[in-house]
Amino acid sequence: MEHDFKEMFRLLSNKGIDNVNLEMLPFDQKKEIYEKYAELFINEKGKDATYVVVKAYSKANNKNKVQERLVNELKENVKEKKFKYSYYLALLLKDDEMIKFLEQFKDDGVDKTINFDHFYSELKAEMEAKHDKF
Repeated sequence: MEHDFKEMFRLLSNKGIDNVNLEMLPFDQKKEIYEKYAELFINEKGKDATYVVVKAYSKANNKNKVQERLVNELKENVKEKKFKYSYYLALLLKDDEMIKFLEQFKDDGVDKTINFDHFYSELKAEMEAKHDKF
């Protein structure tokens, strides 16, 4: 059954995905809400959109969609010489070869002055909380 989640999406957007508790709902309903919410941001690129997409898919326990988003974002950002962001994406993917490669360049990219600690730590915690490790 298709639900109309406009109000829920408005709440998630206004308060932030980290500040809305859906634990009282059955898992199937939460999964549907989070997956459909992620789809709203699927065509947007960058750190903020990726944060929402990965958070939502993690909360929906959809490992494949999380991996897909992180891989696609990594590929695009390496091309744009956003090596520090790409490094943190590789850390989330646990891609040891890419981590080693990007460590050499992360302080030389166009994004070298941006702090990604919150982005990384929040997503890592969410991914590990919802899964037997991604």
